[in-house]
Amino acid sequence: MVSNEVYVVGDIVVLRSGGPNMTVNEVITESYKGKDGLCKESYFCQWFVNGRLESGLFSQESLLNMSL
Repeated sequence: MVSNEVYVVGDIVVLRSGGPNMTVNEVITESYKGKDGLCKESYFCQWFVNGRLESGLFSQESLLNMSL
């Protein structure tokens, strides 16, 4: 399978719907089919809220790159 990675570990991303800056901590290579039928990657991200570390798994389509 050819990887479609858009983000790499260390990239700063944000949800398209808004929210805090998050750091990509892991690229999940078990792909899924996106709305366009192409295989996509998932991204495990971490961020801080009031000094507390939070984390979550997000689809490629839900993120915007802030590292540019």
